[in-house]
Amino acid sequence: MLRVPVPVELTAVVFGALSGALHAVHRKADVVGTFSLAMSTGVGGGILRDILIGVSPPVALSHALYLPVVAVAALLAMLFARWLARLTSALAPVDALLLGLWALIGTEQAIAHHLPITSSVFVGTVTAVGGGALRDLLTNETPSFFLPGELYATAAFAGALAYPLVVQLAGLPARVGEIATVGIACTVRLLAIHWHVRAPSPVDLPARWHDARSRLGRRSRRDPQ
Repeated sequence: MLRVPVPVELTAVVFGALSGALHAVHRKADVVGTFSLAMSTGVGGGILRDILIGVSPPVALSHALYLPVVAVAALLAMLFARWLARLTSALAPVDALLLGLWALIGTEQAIAHHLPITSSVFVGTVTAVGGGALRDLLTNETPSFFLPGELYATAAFAGALAYPLVVQLAGLPARVGEIATVGIACTVRLLAIHWHVRAPSPVDLPARWHDARSRLGRRSRRDPQ
């Protein structure tokens, strides 16, 4: 049912769990807190994906390797936190690649369960950003993709959208769709980081209309006919 090999998803789980565990260590969490954040970040997106498409129990709970992998990642973060923190800035390409992989994993699984394109893209996007969102919620923070910053959820959405467009609409092989999904999500994310591209803020049209009328009125009073 799942096209992406389990070792690939486990690799994504490892890096996600390391990210969550480092977040916990920086907040001076205890062992239980560190493992909890490692688990939520590493497998949270996958569990949300399985809940949305009705897979029971979730793969992260039914597969024997997932939770031990999370535990090892949490242990590494606790033992080598300072050393791993030095690599954070160098892991942006890896993070972007994993964003694309999670978007692919979620989208393919949703399509394999015969969800429509719109739902599959939604599941792929949630899978990609869900782990980080759960981590932030557990630490009483606003999920990072809700805040101003370089494109993250948008990059995941673009990658997730690429798969059904390439495979279902264009009729190209699944392998091409997989490459397109990971490549687009990764590229959008890295370009957004490099060029500091952010999603636009909401536009209040009535307020803009009022401001425009006010400026026009002031200009008319300064320049009478």
